[in-house]
Amino acid sequence: MARVSVFVVSFLFLSNIALGQVNKNATQNCKNVYNYINSLEGEGNRVLVGQNCYHGNQIYDYGYTKLFKDLYDKTGKWASLLSVDYEYEKIYSSNELHKCNLKLIEHWNAGGLVTINWTPIHPNGGNTRVKTAPQDLSTLFNRADWKTRIDVIADALKELQESGVVVLFRPMQEMNNNWFWYASWRTENPADPAPYKTHWINLYNYLTTTKGLNNLLWVYSPNEHYNPGWTKPVDYHFPGVEYVDIVAPTVYKNDLSIPDYSTLKSLGKPMGIAEYGTTYAKANGTIDTREYINKIRSTYPEMKYFVCWHNWTNVSLAIASNEFAGELFNDPWIITRDEVDLKIRAANMVK
Repeated sequence: MARVSVFVVSFLFLSNIALGQVNKNATQNCKNVYNYINSLEGEGNRVLVGQNCYHGNQIYDYGYTKLFKDLYDKTGKWASLLSVDYEYEKIYSSNELHKCNLKLIEHWNAGGLVTINWTPIHPNGGNTRVKTAPQDLSTLFNRADWKTRIDVIADALKELQESGVVVLFRPMQEMNNNWFWYASWRTENPADPAPYKTHWINLYNYLTTTKGLNNLLWVYSPNEHYNPGWTKPVDYHFPGVEYVDIVAPTVYKNDLSIPDYSTLKSLGKPMGIAEYGTTYAKANGTIDTREYINKIRSTYPEMKYFVCWHNWTNVSLAIASNEFAGELFNDPWIITRDEVDLKIRAANMVK
């Protein structure tokens, strides 16, 4: 009987991890957000809608007004998820990230949810797509300058924690591609996913244990696997169920299909779509935004949320810049900010 009991306890423990709440010291707000997202399965009104508003303090200077409030002005409703990147364009200062946080805190206090990705500049400088000086991700934490850079990110995330904000944290996304310096084809060991996994685990332990950040839900976010010469499979770099809360790929296809859906489901985590849109060539202001929820409803019903990206020169991916935003936000499956209810619980909630 003792051996059976041990087995049952072990099974329940691993099942609990697989469901996604990996940090046992998570704040109550963090638990509430995770349980809420997980509860959306089977609810009639159950898909969160998000809009990215650029990088760093750009959200404060113009991104929020240009993309997020503009969406409200056109639909009469706020998106439930507010998204930003803490880096990508440049290494932002603490003050610039503080400005960014002001908008995130404002949105959280109004009832919304927050997602932040971190696309770091190459450790030696330059940009996110430096093709020289390949790095060994497994030893990167040994560099004092790298840890100093992470400390700036940690301090910004701590400010959010102190304000009660929970973050869907999506670090070093699209790691299975060939464009970012930390991705499969750019690192010192392109055929080996272990260094990326090691870095993810180091980052998780550093931010969670050393820095005491218990307001993070960790989002594993691979790019769609569309060409073996350009991308690795979506589960190639998965660091393990004990280090990931949510799986959310990035998908840019004209038919909005997710060819890796079954593989993503097999990872056993709640799922979202971290970046959803058509190819850039089609993103010219004519996207029928109703198709986002139509595709999820008809084909990918286990997706709990999706985020649309921002615009740039000759590319219009933002919801407000495309067609039928009002109809999208009035779809009965869409959850806008006024409908987010963290008190909702599902039968399979993690306590």
